[in-house]
Amino acid sequence: MEPRYRSFPRAPFIVFLLLALGIVVAGGMIFRHETTRVRKATEEHLSSIANLKATQIAHWRRERLEDAESMARNPLNSLRIRPFLESPPPATGETISGTGWNRARGTGRARKRSA
Repeated sequence: MEPRYRSFPRAPFIVFLLLALGIVVAGGMIFRHETTRVRKATEEHLSSIANLKATQIAHWRRERLEDAESMARNPLNSLRIRPFLESPPPATGETISGTGWNRARGTGRARKRSA
């Protein structure tokens, strides 16, 4: 008598393959959904940061314009600014502290004039 080989049980193997395929497909769908959700949340977050930064810049600009307007309306400022504007530009790298502009403003620091 020849030994009988048991045949491979196909039904449990097919069920296992179908379940594994279902898990892989479901995982892919969940991954795609979560990727879209995270991307949308990140875009909203970055958009809100951009809006806040734009508001800050607009506020900063408004403050600088108000400062410039108040300086322009003050007649005493023209006495301090005129010598600076009428003097020749310093050589590259030379500071403009010699004009007294920084001392008049009260900053106490010398600034470099850009060429």
